[in-house]
Amino acid sequence: MAKFNEYPVKTTPKDADKFMLYSAEDAANKLIDYDKLADAVLNKLTSKTFGLDQGTMTLPAALNQLNSNRLKPFYKGMITNRLVTVPLVPGLYLVSTYRSGGYKISSLSIVNIQIQDGSFIETLVKGADYDNTIEMKYTDSNISFQYKIDLSGGCTIVIFKLA
Repeated sequence: MAKFNEYPVKTTPKDADKFMLYSAEDAANKLIDYDKLADAVLNKLTSKTFGLDQGTMTLPAALNQLNSNRLKPFYKGMITNRLVTVPLVPGLYLVSTYRSGGYKISSLSIVNIQIQDGSFIETLVKGADYDNTIEMKYTDSNISFQYKIDLSGGCTIVIFKLA
């Protein structure tokens, strides 16, 4: 039998190709078709459980969980002429406002509620009419908002807790 390093190299195996493996059960070398080896590897990967941050699960279960765990809103409502106050706990929040048509008051803000060192709200992007139209205030435990002017129709506000 030739030395292992003297065999020619094949970079793209075909389904009918065969691999040699050592069977510990029979203490003998055996042949296996490439497609059967691929099936065995895939079956092993999909049935094996892995220790993850969220517990132990199979690879398909982890992928399903990852695909189904989208960022869910902490709060979703409307900005109107009435004052609305939403309680917050310390953490980092993404606040988005959107109103179709009329006033340009869409915005994207970061709110950082901290127990120490002071909380803050930073509006990163805002429509041209935002400052004249929406009043948004925060404390270390809530965020409040309403229209500054008498305006019909609501503006959607969505708050996501990031951390």
